[in-house]
Amino acid sequence: MLCPSSFLISLLLLANVPDPQPLDIKTPRLTARFRCGFLLELRDRRGTVYVRPADATPGLGIHRISGEHHAGLSEGPSTLADRSEVRRQYGGFSGLEGAKAQTTYRAAAEEELVLTQSATSPQPGVWGVSWSIGRIPLEYAVIVPGRSGIRLTADSPGRRHQFDYPIGWEAQLVVIAFHAVSLPDDVVCAGVVAQDGLAILRTRSRSNTVLDLAEQIDWAVCGSKPYSQAGREWKGPGSADDGGGFTDSSGGVLAAHPPWKTEGSGIAYARYQVDLPRDGRVVLTSGVALAEGAEQPGRSDGVTFRISATDGNRQWKQEIHHASETPQTLQLDLTPLAGKKATVELAVEPGPKRSPSFDWARWLQPRVEKSGQREAAVAFAGSGACALAVDSQGERPILRDGASLRTDALLPGSVFLLREPPQAVRLPLDLAAQPRTVMFLDDSGRELTGAEHAAIRPEPFAEDGQRKPGLFAHPPNHGQTLAHFPMRLPAEPARFTCRVGLREGSRSEGVLFIVEANGRELARQRMTPGPWQPLSLDLSPWTDRAVVLSLITDSDGPFSFDWACWCEPKIE
Repeated sequence: MLCPSSFLISLLLLANVPDPQPLDIKTPRLTARFRCGFLLELRDRRGTVYVRPADATPGLGIHRISGEHHAGLSEGPSTLADRSEVRRQYGGFSGLEGAKAQTTYRAAAEEELVLTQSATSPQPGVWGVSWSIGRIPLEYAVIVPGRSGIRLTADSPGRRHQFDYPIGWEAQLVVIAFHAVSLPDDVVCAGVVAQDGLAILRTRSRSNTVLDLAEQIDWAVCGSKPYSQAGREWKGPGSADDGGGFTDSSGGVLAAHPPWKTEGSGIAYARYQVDLPRDGRVVLTSGVALAEGAEQPGRSDGVTFRISATDGNRQWKQEIHHASETPQTLQLDLTPLAGKKATVELAVEPGPKRSPSFDWARWLQPRVEKSGQREAAVAFAGSGACALAVDSQGERPILRDGASLRTDALLPGSVFLLREPPQAVRLPLDLAAQPRTVMFLDDSGRELTGAEHAAIRPEPFAEDGQRKPGLFAHPPNHGQTLAHFPMRLPAEPARFTCRVGLREGSRSEGVLFIVEANGRELARQRMTPGPWQPLSLDLSPWTDRAVVLSLITDSDGPFSFDWACWCEPKIE
Protein backbone atom coordinates (compact mmCIF):
# COMPACT_ATOMS: atom_id res chain seq x y z
CA MET A 1 0.00 0.00 0.00
CA LEU A 2 2.89 2.37 0.74
CA CYS A 3 6.13 2.94 -1.15
CA PRO A 4 9.31 1.85 0.74
CA SER A 5 10.56 5.41 1.20
CA SER A 6 7.34 6.64 2.77
CA PHE A 7 6.77 7.18 6.45
CA LEU A 8 4.06 4.91 7.80
CA ILE A 9 2.33 6.98 10.45
CA SER A 10 0.23 5.18 13.02
CA LEU A 11 -2.94 6.69 14.39
CA LEU A 12 -2.72 9.93 16.31
CA LEU A 13 -6.01 9.93 18.19
CA LEU A 14 -7.47 13.20 19.35
CA ALA A 15 -7.59 12.09 22.97
CA ASN A 16 -6.56 13.83 26.16
CA VAL A 17 -3.07 12.36 26.37
CA PRO A 18 -1.05 14.36 28.95
CA ASP A 19 2.41 13.54 27.56
CA PRO A 20 2.34 11.61 24.27
CA GLN A 21 5.33 9.42 23.54
CA PRO A 22 7.43 10.30 20.48
CA LEU A 23 6.84 8.41 17.25
CA ASP A 24 9.93 7.17 15.35
CA ILE A 25 9.62 6.64 11.59
CA LYS A 26 12.34 4.98 9.48
CA THR A 27 13.10 5.12 5.77
CA PRO A 28 16.13 3.82 3.85
CA ARG A 29 17.54 7.34 3.99
CA LEU A 30 16.37 8.90 7.23
CA THR A 31 14.94 8.28 10.66
CA ALA A 32 12.44 10.90 11.82
CA ARG A 33 10.86 11.52 15.20
CA PHE A 34 7.45 13.15 15.67
CA ARG A 35 5.48 14.17 18.74
CA CYS A 36 1.91 15.44 18.40
CA GLY A 37 2.55 15.91 14.70
CA PHE A 38 5.70 18.02 15.15
CA LEU A 39 8.86 16.96 13.38
CA LEU A 40 11.36 16.88 16.26
CA GLU A 41 14.42 15.20 14.85
CA LEU A 42 16.04 13.81 11.70
CA ARG A 43 18.90 11.32 11.64
CA ASP A 44 20.72 10.50 8.40
CA ARG A 45 22.56 7.32 7.40
CA ARG A 46 25.83 8.69 8.75
CA GLY A 47 24.32 9.12 12.19
CA THR A 48 24.23 12.94 12.06
CA VAL A 49 21.30 14.24 14.07
CA TYR A 50 19.36 17.39 13.20
CA VAL A 51 16.90 18.79 15.71
CA ARG A 52 14.42 21.66 15.93
CA PRO A 53 16.17 25.04 16.42
CA ALA A 54 14.64 25.56 19.86
CA ASP A 55 16.41 22.44 21.08
CA ALA A 56 19.42 22.56 18.77
CA THR A 57 22.95 22.02 19.89
CA PRO A 58 25.35 24.43 18.16
CA GLY A 59 25.89 23.38 14.59
CA LEU A 60 22.86 21.24 13.85
CA GLY A 61 19.29 22.28 13.24
CA ILE A 62 16.20 21.92 11.06
CA HIS A 63 14.76 24.95 9.28
CA ARG A 64 11.21 24.51 8.05
CA ILE A 65 9.81 26.00 4.84
CA SER A 66 6.75 28.21 5.28
CA GLY A 67 3.42 26.83 4.08
CA GLU A 68 2.25 30.13 2.59
CA HIS A 69 2.79 28.86 -0.96
CA HIS A 70 -0.03 26.37 -0.42
CA ALA A 71 -2.68 29.06 -0.04
CA GLY A 72 -3.88 28.17 -3.55
CA LEU A 73 -5.51 25.04 -2.16
CA SER A 74 -8.73 26.86 -1.40
CA GLU A 75 -11.35 25.19 -3.59
CA GLY A 76 -12.95 23.58 -0.57
CA PRO A 77 -13.20 20.03 0.78
CA SER A 78 -12.24 17.11 -1.43
CA THR A 79 -14.31 13.94 -1.58
CA LEU A 80 -12.87 10.55 -2.52
CA ALA A 81 -14.69 7.38 -3.45
CA ASP A 82 -13.16 4.00 -2.58
CA ARG A 83 -9.91 3.22 -4.40
CA SER A 84 -9.80 6.65 -6.05
CA GLU A 85 -6.73 8.86 -5.93
CA VAL A 86 -6.02 12.59 -6.18
CA ARG A 87 -2.57 14.12 -6.53
CA ARG A 88 -1.66 17.74 -5.95
CA GLN A 89 1.75 19.24 -6.74
CA TYR A 90 2.97 22.57 -5.44
CA GLY A 91 5.94 24.79 -6.19
CA GLY A 92 6.87 28.40 -5.65
CA PHE A 93 9.11 27.85 -2.64
CA SER A 94 10.72 31.18 -1.83
CA GLY A 95 14.48 30.99 -2.40
CA LEU A 96 14.31 27.34 -3.54
CA GLU A 97 14.06 27.33 -7.31
CA GLY A 98 12.93 23.98 -8.65
CA ALA A 99 11.61 22.65 -5.33
CA LYS A 100 8.35 20.70 -5.54
CA ALA A 101 6.00 19.07 -3.06
CA GLN A 102 3.39 16.45 -3.94
CA THR A 103 0.53 15.16 -1.83
CA THR A 104 -1.47 12.06 -2.75
CA TYR A 105 -4.89 11.37 -1.24
CA ARG A 106 -6.01 7.76 -1.79
CA ALA A 107 -8.98 5.75 -0.61
CA ALA A 108 -7.26 2.37 -0.36
CA ALA A 109 -10.16 0.24 0.80
CA GLU A 110 -13.40 0.46 2.67
CA GLU A 111 -12.99 2.59 5.78
CA GLU A 112 -9.32 3.18 5.00
CA LEU A 113 -7.67 6.39 3.90
CA VAL A 114 -4.03 6.72 2.82
CA LEU A 115 -2.25 10.06 2.60
CA THR A 116 1.26 10.24 1.18
CA GLN A 117 3.44 13.28 0.75
CA SER A 118 6.85 13.85 -0.78
CA ALA A 119 9.04 16.81 -1.60
CA THR A 120 12.11 17.26 -3.78
CA SER A 121 14.59 20.04 -4.40
CA PRO A 122 17.72 20.33 -6.58
CA GLN A 123 19.31 22.70 -4.08
CA PRO A 124 22.21 21.27 -2.00
CA GLY A 125 21.39 20.82 1.67
CA VAL A 126 17.62 20.66 1.06
CA TRP A 127 15.96 17.30 1.57
CA GLY A 128 12.42 16.26 0.77
CA VAL A 129 10.88 14.16 3.50
CA SER A 130 8.24 11.62 2.51
CA TRP A 131 5.58 10.30 4.86
CA SER A 132 2.19 8.62 4.81
CA ILE A 133 -0.86 8.07 6.97
CA GLY A 134 -2.61 4.75 6.58
CA ARG A 135 -5.45 2.57 7.89
CA ILE A 136 -7.53 5.27 9.52
CA PRO A 137 -11.07 4.16 10.43
CA LEU A 138 -13.63 6.81 9.65
CA GLU A 139 -14.78 7.14 13.24
CA TYR A 140 -11.44 8.68 14.22
CA ALA A 141 -10.12 12.19 13.68
CA VAL A 142 -6.38 12.66 13.35
CA ILE A 143 -3.83 15.43 13.16
CA VAL A 144 -1.62 15.22 10.10
CA PRO A 145 2.10 15.23 11.03
CA GLY A 146 3.64 18.63 10.43
CA ARG A 147 2.80 22.09 11.70
CA SER A 148 -0.13 22.53 9.31
CA GLY A 149 -2.77 21.89 11.95
CA ILE A 150 -4.77 19.96 9.36
CA ARG A 151 -7.54 17.88 10.90
CA LEU A 152 -9.15 15.02 9.01
CA THR A 153 -12.75 14.17 9.87
CA ALA A 154 -15.40 11.76 8.58
CA ASP A 155 -18.55 13.62 7.61
CA SER A 156 -20.63 10.62 6.56
CA PRO A 157 -20.62 6.84 6.98
CA GLY A 158 -20.24 4.27 4.28
CA ARG A 159 -18.12 4.26 1.19
CA ARG A 160 -17.37 7.99 0.82
CA HIS A 161 -14.42 9.64 2.54
CA GLN A 162 -14.45 13.41 3.05
CA PHE A 163 -11.77 15.53 4.72
CA ASP A 164 -11.40 19.27 5.08
CA TYR A 165 -8.59 21.83 5.16
CA PRO A 166 -8.83 24.45 7.92
CA ILE A 167 -5.67 26.07 6.54
CA GLY A 168 -3.38 25.50 3.59
CA TRP A 169 -1.41 22.26 3.41
CA GLU A 170 2.20 22.42 4.62
CA ALA A 171 4.73 20.21 2.87
CA GLN A 172 7.32 18.35 4.88
CA LEU A 173 10.19 20.06 3.08
CA VAL A 174 13.07 20.68 5.43
CA VAL A 175 16.25 22.62 4.94
CA ILE A 176 19.26 21.21 6.72
CA ALA A 177 20.67 24.29 8.40
CA PHE A 178 24.24 25.45 7.94
CA HIS A 179 26.43 23.10 9.96
CA ALA A 180 29.92 21.67 10.23
CA VAL A 181 30.29 18.31 8.46
CA SER A 182 33.81 17.55 9.67
CA LEU A 183 36.34 19.15 12.01
CA PRO A 184 39.68 18.01 13.42
CA ASP A 185 39.31 15.63 16.37
CA ASP A 186 40.57 18.22 18.88
CA VAL A 187 38.21 20.97 17.68
CA VAL A 188 34.47 21.26 18.34
CA CYS A 189 31.76 23.51 16.94
CA ALA A 190 31.00 26.42 19.29
CA GLY A 191 28.24 28.00 17.21
CA VAL A 192 26.90 28.52 13.71
CA VAL A 193 24.67 31.15 12.15
CA ALA A 194 23.71 31.95 8.55
CA GLN A 195 21.86 34.98 7.26
CA ASP A 196 21.68 37.26 4.20
CA GLY A 197 24.52 35.67 2.28
CA LEU A 198 26.84 35.44 5.29
CA ALA A 199 27.46 32.28 7.30
CA ILE A 200 29.71 32.06 10.36
CA LEU A 201 31.23 28.94 11.90
CA ARG A 202 32.86 29.37 15.32
CA THR A 203 35.04 26.62 16.77
CA ARG A 204 36.86 25.99 20.03
CA SER A 205 39.37 23.45 21.29
CA ARG A 206 38.27 20.31 23.02
CA SER A 207 39.26 20.60 26.63
CA ASN A 208 42.95 19.88 27.14
CA THR A 209 42.94 20.31 30.89
CA VAL A 210 46.19 21.02 32.70
CA LEU A 211 44.50 21.36 36.12
CA ASP A 212 40.85 20.88 37.07
CA LEU A 213 40.44 23.32 39.96
CA ALA A 214 37.14 21.88 41.18
CA GLU A 215 38.56 18.36 41.19
CA GLN A 216 41.72 19.51 43.01
CA ILE A 217 40.00 21.66 45.66
CA ASP A 218 41.24 19.27 48.39
CA TRP A 219 44.81 20.42 47.61
CA ALA A 220 44.07 24.13 47.41
CA VAL A 221 44.89 26.67 50.11
CA CYS A 222 41.59 28.36 50.89
CA GLY A 223 41.12 31.46 52.96
CA SER A 224 38.89 34.29 54.12
CA LYS A 225 40.20 37.85 54.56
CA PRO A 226 37.78 40.39 56.05
CA TYR A 227 38.45 44.01 55.09
CA SER A 228 38.63 45.07 58.74
CA GLN A 229 40.66 42.33 60.43
CA ALA A 230 43.18 39.52 60.00
CA GLY A 231 42.22 36.58 57.84
CA ARG A 232 42.49 32.83 58.16
CA GLU A 233 43.76 30.10 55.80
CA TRP A 234 43.26 26.32 55.67
CA LYS A 235 43.82 23.45 53.25
CA GLY A 236 40.93 22.09 51.21
CA PRO A 237 37.29 23.18 51.07
CA GLY A 238 35.70 24.85 54.06
CA SER A 239 34.52 28.07 55.66
CA ALA A 240 35.89 30.42 58.33
CA ASP A 241 33.99 31.65 61.36
CA ASP A 242 33.28 34.87 59.46
CA GLY A 243 31.31 32.91 56.83
CA GLY A 244 33.79 33.31 53.99
CA GLY A 245 35.06 30.26 52.13
CA PHE A 246 35.04 27.79 49.24
CA THR A 247 33.21 24.46 49.23
CA ASP A 248 32.86 21.60 46.76
CA SER A 249 29.40 21.70 45.20
CA SER A 250 29.99 18.56 43.03
CA GLY A 251 29.64 18.25 39.27
CA GLY A 252 32.63 20.47 38.55
CA VAL A 253 31.15 23.37 40.53
CA LEU A 254 32.72 25.25 43.44
CA ALA A 255 30.50 27.23 45.80
CA ALA A 256 31.97 30.36 47.39
CA HIS A 257 30.83 33.20 49.64
CA PRO A 258 32.67 36.32 50.81
CA PRO A 259 32.85 36.93 54.59
CA TRP A 260 29.50 38.06 55.94
CA LYS A 261 29.65 37.61 59.73
CA THR A 262 31.94 40.60 60.11
CA GLU A 263 31.85 44.35 59.59
CA GLY A 264 32.33 45.31 55.95
CA SER A 265 32.67 41.79 54.50
CA GLY A 266 35.91 40.90 52.66
CA ILE A 267 37.45 38.41 50.23
CA ALA A 268 37.30 34.60 50.06
CA TYR A 269 39.83 32.76 47.90
CA ALA A 270 41.25 29.42 46.80
CA ARG A 271 44.92 29.19 45.68
CA TYR A 272 46.59 26.44 43.66
CA GLN A 273 50.15 25.62 42.62
CA VAL A 274 50.46 24.52 38.99
CA ASP A 275 53.32 23.66 36.63
CA LEU A 276 52.37 25.27 33.32
CA PRO A 277 53.30 23.63 29.99
CA ARG A 278 55.95 25.25 27.82
CA ASP A 279 54.15 25.05 24.47
CA GLY A 280 50.81 26.33 23.23
CA ARG A 281 48.41 28.88 24.62
CA VAL A 282 47.48 28.33 28.28
CA VAL A 283 44.41 29.91 29.89
CA LEU A 284 42.72 29.97 33.29
CA THR A 285 39.00 29.84 32.57
CA SER A 286 35.73 29.35 34.43
CA GLY A 287 32.05 30.03 34.19
CA VAL A 288 30.73 32.30 36.94
CA ALA A 289 27.17 32.77 38.19
CA LEU A 290 25.01 33.30 41.25
CA ALA A 291 23.27 30.30 42.79
CA GLU A 292 19.55 29.84 42.27
CA GLY A 293 17.52 32.36 44.26
CA ALA A 294 20.33 34.86 44.79
CA GLU A 295 19.15 37.36 42.18
CA GLN A 296 15.64 37.71 43.55
CA PRO A 297 14.62 41.30 44.42
CA GLY A 298 16.17 42.53 47.65
CA ARG A 299 18.88 39.88 47.70
CA SER A 300 22.38 39.93 46.18
CA ASP A 301 23.56 42.98 44.24
CA GLY A 302 26.11 40.72 42.56
CA VAL A 303 29.54 39.29 43.26
CA THR A 304 32.96 40.41 42.05
CA PHE A 305 34.65 37.31 40.63
CA ARG A 306 38.43 37.54 40.22
CA ILE A 307 41.01 35.18 38.72
CA SER A 308 44.73 35.86 39.02
CA ALA A 309 48.12 34.25 38.52
CA THR A 310 51.65 35.06 39.66
CA ASP A 311 55.16 33.67 39.30
CA GLY A 312 56.26 35.51 42.46
CA ASN A 313 57.48 38.56 40.56
CA ARG A 314 54.50 39.76 38.57
CA GLN A 315 50.75 39.30 38.79
CA TRP A 316 48.15 38.94 36.03
CA LYS A 317 44.42 39.19 36.80
CA GLN A 318 40.93 39.55 35.37
CA GLU A 319 37.71 40.29 37.22
CA ILE A 320 34.04 40.77 36.54
CA HIS A 321 31.03 41.91 38.56
CA HIS A 322 28.23 39.44 37.89
CA ALA A 323 24.71 39.70 39.31
CA SER A 324 22.88 36.92 37.48
CA GLU A 325 22.15 33.21 37.76
CA THR A 326 22.98 32.98 34.03
CA PRO A 327 26.61 31.83 33.64
CA GLN A 328 29.25 34.06 32.10
CA THR A 329 32.80 33.10 31.15
CA LEU A 330 35.81 34.63 32.91
CA GLN A 331 39.20 33.92 31.34
CA LEU A 332 42.86 34.85 31.93
CA ASP A 333 45.69 34.22 29.45
CA LEU A 334 48.54 32.43 31.27
CA THR A 335 50.79 32.12 28.20
CA PRO A 336 53.31 34.68 29.60
CA LEU A 337 53.89 32.16 32.43
CA ALA A 338 54.41 29.15 30.12
CA GLY A 339 56.97 26.68 31.45
CA LYS A 340 56.89 28.14 34.98
CA LYS A 341 55.49 27.11 38.35
CA ALA A 342 52.67 29.54 39.04
CA THR A 343 50.15 30.29 41.76
CA VAL A 344 46.61 30.71 40.43
CA GLU A 345 43.77 32.05 42.53
CA LEU A 346 39.98 32.19 42.45
CA ALA A 347 38.51 34.95 44.61
CA VAL A 348 35.12 36.48 45.40
CA GLU A 349 34.11 39.67 47.14
CA PRO A 350 30.85 41.66 47.39
CA GLY A 351 29.38 43.84 44.66
CA PRO A 352 29.52 47.64 44.48
CA LYS A 353 27.32 48.10 47.58
CA ARG A 354 29.85 46.09 49.64
CA SER A 355 26.95 44.00 50.93
CA PRO A 356 27.63 40.24 51.13
CA SER A 357 23.96 39.35 51.66
CA PHE A 358 22.93 36.38 49.50
CA ASP A 359 26.28 36.49 47.64
CA TRP A 360 26.04 32.79 46.76
CA ALA A 361 28.80 32.59 44.18
CA ARG A 362 29.35 29.63 41.86
CA TRP A 363 32.47 28.72 39.84
CA LEU A 364 31.51 26.43 36.96
CA GLN A 365 34.20 24.04 35.65
CA PRO A 366 37.16 26.22 36.74
CA ARG A 367 40.30 24.91 35.06
CA VAL A 368 43.68 25.63 33.55
CA GLU A 369 43.75 24.39 29.97
CA LYS A 370 46.07 24.39 27.00
CA SER A 371 45.02 25.33 23.50
CA GLY A 372 46.68 26.32 20.25
CA GLN A 373 45.70 27.33 16.72
CA ARG A 374 46.85 25.61 13.56
CA GLU A 375 45.94 25.28 9.89
CA ALA A 376 43.33 22.55 9.42
CA ALA A 377 40.58 21.52 7.02
CA VAL A 378 36.91 22.10 7.79
CA ALA A 379 33.90 20.89 5.81
CA PHE A 380 30.42 22.37 6.01
CA ALA A 381 27.01 22.10 4.35
CA GLY A 382 23.64 23.81 4.33
CA SER A 383 25.02 27.27 3.53
CA GLY A 384 24.15 27.26 -0.17
CA ALA A 385 26.64 28.59 -2.68
CA CYS A 386 29.73 30.32 -1.26
CA ALA A 387 32.19 32.41 -3.25
CA LEU A 388 34.77 33.03 -0.55
CA ALA A 389 35.83 32.09 2.98
CA VAL A 390 37.79 34.37 5.32
CA ASP A 391 39.34 33.77 8.72
CA SER A 392 41.67 35.73 11.00
CA GLN A 393 44.51 35.19 8.51
CA GLY A 394 42.62 36.39 5.43
CA GLU A 395 40.97 34.89 2.36
CA ARG A 396 40.58 31.13 1.89
CA PRO A 397 39.59 29.23 -1.27
CA ILE A 398 36.54 26.97 -1.13
CA LEU A 399 36.40 23.54 -2.77
CA ARG A 400 33.27 21.45 -3.37
CA ASP A 401 33.34 17.85 -2.15
CA GLY A 402 30.06 16.22 -3.14
CA ALA A 403 27.29 17.90 -1.14
CA SER A 404 29.83 19.55 1.18
CA LEU A 405 32.17 22.51 0.85
CA ARG A 406 35.71 22.47 2.22
CA THR A 407 38.30 25.06 3.13
CA ASP A 408 41.43 25.39 5.24
CA ALA A 409 41.33 27.74 8.21
CA LEU A 410 43.14 28.66 11.39
CA LEU A 411 41.43 26.53 14.05
CA PRO A 412 40.07 26.92 16.62
CA GLY A 413 38.64 30.24 15.51
CA SER A 414 35.94 31.74 13.31
CA VAL A 415 35.37 31.12 9.61
CA PHE A 416 33.17 33.51 7.59
CA LEU A 417 31.55 32.24 4.37
CA LEU A 418 30.39 34.82 1.83
CA ARG A 419 27.89 34.10 -0.92
CA GLU A 420 29.32 36.96 -3.02
CA PRO A 421 32.83 38.48 -3.02
CA PRO A 422 32.76 41.65 -0.88
CA GLN A 423 32.69 45.00 -2.67
CA ALA A 424 35.73 47.27 -2.63
CA VAL A 425 35.14 50.44 -0.59
CA ARG A 426 36.46 53.98 -0.80
CA LEU A 427 37.69 55.94 2.19
CA PRO A 428 36.50 57.65 4.26
CA LEU A 429 33.64 55.21 4.84
CA ASP A 430 30.68 56.02 7.10
CA LEU A 431 29.63 52.62 8.51
CA ALA A 432 26.33 54.02 9.79
CA ALA A 433 25.28 54.48 6.15
CA GLN A 434 26.49 51.06 4.93
CA PRO A 435 24.44 47.87 4.49
CA ARG A 436 25.04 45.36 7.26
CA THR A 437 24.06 41.85 8.29
CA VAL A 438 22.52 41.89 11.77
CA MET A 439 22.44 38.90 14.11
CA PHE A 440 21.35 38.37 17.70
CA LEU A 441 23.02 35.72 19.88
CA ASP A 442 22.53 34.51 23.44
CA ASP A 443 25.41 34.03 25.89
CA SER A 444 26.05 30.52 24.57
CA GLY A 445 26.42 31.73 20.97
CA ARG A 446 23.08 30.45 19.70
CA GLU A 447 21.12 32.63 17.31
CA LEU A 448 18.02 34.32 18.71
CA THR A 449 14.88 35.08 16.70
CA GLY A 450 12.43 37.68 17.90
CA ALA A 451 14.78 38.83 20.67
CA GLU A 452 12.94 41.36 22.83
CA HIS A 453 14.17 44.97 22.37
CA ALA A 454 17.27 43.81 20.47
CA ALA A 455 18.14 46.15 17.59
CA ILE A 456 20.78 48.13 15.78
CA ARG A 457 19.86 51.02 13.51
CA PRO A 458 21.28 54.28 12.10
CA GLU A 459 20.57 57.18 14.41
CA PRO A 460 22.17 60.63 14.68
CA PHE A 461 23.53 61.70 18.06
CA ALA A 462 23.75 65.24 19.41
CA GLU A 463 27.25 66.23 20.51
CA ASP A 464 28.64 69.74 21.10
CA GLY A 465 25.52 71.21 19.54
CA GLN A 466 25.92 69.18 16.35
CA ARG A 467 24.19 66.06 15.05
CA LYS A 468 26.68 63.27 14.36
CA PRO A 469 25.93 60.07 12.40
CA GLY A 470 25.96 56.84 14.36
CA LEU A 471 24.41 53.48 15.17
CA PHE A 472 22.09 52.96 18.12
CA ALA A 473 22.22 49.38 19.42
CA HIS A 474 20.37 47.44 22.09
CA PRO A 475 21.53 43.90 22.94
CA PRO A 476 19.20 41.04 23.87
CA ASN A 477 19.01 40.06 27.52
CA HIS A 478 22.19 38.15 28.37
CA GLY A 479 23.28 38.27 24.76
CA GLN A 480 24.80 40.20 21.88
CA THR A 481 23.70 42.32 18.94
CA LEU A 482 26.13 41.95 16.04
CA ALA A 483 26.44 44.11 12.92
CA HIS A 484 28.70 42.59 10.24
CA PHE A 485 30.16 44.69 7.41
CA PRO A 486 31.79 42.61 4.63
CA MET A 487 34.12 44.71 2.45
CA ARG A 488 37.40 44.80 0.58
CA LEU A 489 39.67 47.49 1.98
CA PRO A 490 41.72 49.69 -0.34
CA ALA A 491 45.47 49.35 -0.82
CA GLU A 492 46.35 52.21 1.52
CA PRO A 493 46.50 51.64 5.32
CA ALA A 494 43.26 52.40 7.17
CA ARG A 495 41.95 52.91 10.70
CA PHE A 496 38.58 52.33 12.31
CA THR A 497 37.49 55.15 14.62
CA CYS A 498 34.39 55.91 16.66
CA ARG A 499 33.22 56.96 20.10
CA VAL A 500 31.24 54.58 22.29
CA GLY A 501 28.98 55.17 25.25
CA LEU A 502 25.45 55.04 26.62
CA ARG A 503 22.64 57.42 25.75
CA GLU A 504 21.80 60.11 28.28
CA GLY A 505 19.39 58.85 30.92
CA SER A 506 20.61 55.25 30.79
CA ARG A 507 20.78 53.38 34.09
CA SER A 508 22.60 50.40 32.60
CA GLU A 509 24.84 48.23 34.78
CA GLY A 510 27.31 48.12 31.90
CA VAL A 511 27.66 47.28 28.20
CA LEU A 512 30.57 45.74 26.31
CA PHE A 513 31.55 47.31 22.98
CA ILE A 514 33.60 44.82 20.93
CA VAL A 515 35.19 45.24 17.49
CA GLU A 516 36.35 42.21 15.48
CA ALA A 517 37.91 41.73 12.06
CA ASN A 518 37.30 38.26 10.56
CA GLY A 519 36.63 37.01 14.08
CA ARG A 520 39.84 38.42 15.57
CA GLU A 521 39.10 40.72 18.50
CA LEU A 522 40.61 44.19 18.01
CA ALA A 523 39.02 46.05 20.93
CA ARG A 524 36.83 45.45 23.99
CA GLN A 525 35.54 48.42 25.99
CA ARG A 526 33.14 48.14 28.92
CA MET A 527 31.02 51.26 29.36
CA THR A 528 28.70 52.47 32.10
CA PRO A 529 26.64 55.69 32.04
CA GLY A 530 29.00 58.65 31.78
CA PRO A 531 31.42 60.23 29.29
CA TRP A 532 31.89 58.47 25.97
CA GLN A 533 35.25 56.94 25.07
CA PRO A 534 37.10 57.04 21.72
CA LEU A 535 38.22 53.91 19.86
CA SER A 536 40.95 53.99 17.20
CA LEU A 537 42.03 50.69 15.63
CA ASP A 538 44.66 49.84 13.03
CA LEU A 539 43.27 47.94 10.02
CA SER A 540 46.54 47.80 8.07
CA PRO A 541 46.78 43.95 8.38
CA TRP A 542 43.74 43.79 6.05
CA THR A 543 45.01 46.27 3.43
CA ASP A 544 43.71 45.30 -0.04
CA ARG A 545 42.04 42.22 1.46
CA ALA A 546 38.54 40.95 2.14
CA VAL A 547 37.43 41.54 5.71
CA VAL A 548 34.24 41.20 7.75
CA LEU A 549 34.29 44.01 10.31
CA SER A 550 31.95 43.23 13.22
CA LEU A 551 30.57 45.74 15.73
CA ILE A 552 29.32 43.75 18.73
CA THR A 553 27.16 45.13 21.54
CA ASP A 554 27.11 42.77 24.54
CA SER A 555 24.65 43.17 27.42
CA ASP A 556 27.28 41.86 29.86
CA GLY A 557 24.42 40.48 31.95
CA PRO A 558 20.90 41.95 32.18
CA PHE A 559 19.95 44.30 29.35
CA SER A 560 17.96 46.95 31.21
CA PHE A 561 18.71 50.48 29.90
CA ASP A 562 21.49 49.16 27.63
CA TRP A 563 21.09 52.10 25.23
CA ALA A 564 24.38 51.71 23.39
CA CYS A 565 25.73 54.32 20.99
CA TRP A 566 28.38 53.89 18.29
CA CYS A 567 29.00 57.52 17.37
CA GLU A 568 30.61 58.31 13.99
CA PRO A 569 31.82 54.76 13.23
CA LYS A 570 34.03 55.16 10.18
CA ILE A 571 37.07 53.86 8.35
CA GLU A 572 39.53 56.48 7.16
